[in-house]
Amino acid sequence: MSNARTNNGAASPRTSGRWGQNSVLSGGLHPLAMPAYPRVSTSSAKTVVATSVNRCTPDGAGGRSSALTRKVAASAQRPEAATFFGMPRPPRRFPLALLALATVAAACGDADSVQGASTTASIVEESTAPGEIPADAVAIRASTDIGLGRERLLIGVGGPNGERLILPDRAAVIEVAPQDDSAAIQRSQAEWTWIVLNGVGLFRAHFEFDQPGIWTADIILEDGPDLAPVAFEVLADPAAPALGETAPAAPTPTLDDLPIDELTTDPSPDTRFYELSLQEALANGQPTVLVFSTPAYCRTSACGPLLDNIKEIAPDHPDVNFVHVEVFTDLKDPDFAPDGAHLAPAVGPEWFNLPSEPWVFVLDPDGVVIGRFEGVLDPAEVTALLR
Repeated sequence: MSNARTNNGAASPRTSGRWGQNSVLSGGLHPLAMPAYPRVSTSSAKTVVATSVNRCTPDGAGGRSSALTRKVAASAQRPEAATFFGMPRPPRRFPLALLALATVAAACGDADSVQGASTTASIVEESTAPGEIPADAVAIRASTDIGLGRERLLIGVGGPNGERLILPDRAAVIEVAPQDDSAAIQRSQAEWTWIVLNGVGLFRAHFEFDQPGIWTADIILEDGPDLAPVAFEVLADPAAPALGETAPAAPTPTLDDLPIDELTTDPSPDTRFYELSLQEALANGQPTVLVFSTPAYCRTSACGPLLDNIKEIAPDHPDVNFVHVEVFTDLKDPDFAPDGAHLAPAVGPEWFNLPSEPWVFVLDPDGVVIGRFEGVLDPAEVTALLR
């Protein structure tokens, strides 16, 4: 298999040249800022929903991100990507920044938004009653780092005032096609996935992405209104390690190095996740489940539930390595802040080059990536790969 970021199969830092847009900035991890899309044409009468987000400025660069601008792109020439997760504040339009770290909250929104407990309440309050779909609902593309091969696409559905729709019992189908080949349609039944149980969620479906470039996605809801298609990019060289690549053997601390409260912000940690370093896990010939997450400093409380999902399945897999990497280091330092100065080396461009957070990677016994999950997952997605 392809191993674009290792040297002759040996574990090494990543040397990809694509870090410009998808890298760790001086202010911490930022939501992915995708290049401008050319106008998307579709075969239907629908228009593509275009959204634009001004990138947050790194710490010290001055000012917060300007307000999110949403347009229906009947006349838009350069729709830019924005996601269901990684949008800045204010205003509070789709503020579920599951894919952003607290540094983004500090740079782009209210400082108190980094507290998971307070954000949980806002998630629930801004979600509609289950099953309701207003006529002017919109589809929101939530995946930011899709590569070639069998990859997962996440689509959320929102109301006109920024509320996220709760649709766990609504049947849905997602159709995708390359922008320049609308006849090459793939169709997949979508599955509802909770981000926060009974609070907010979205749909997921898998597709075979066989060419890089701009694609469009349609989500078709049972007895629901027509939703405008959304555009997304399939990357020949995604930011985070791709399917089929050998995971970089990044240095990660263990209980041999630090006490548990300096290894994780998880309030109920499973010590098994901190017994092996990633380097040790990759060398012992067993599959590995690797979690990047910061439960206490995630911009919402969604990062904690994702880690809990993995902790839930760990007892059923005694012959699998489970490694949690806290996104920040030096947690007990008096001057600690969840910022770029305290990012764990493993998340940075020399190693995993994460464009967002949280992430889960499933690695086979040879360290090859066989599953990559950005932002949210159902535990069954991981267990299916460990059989």
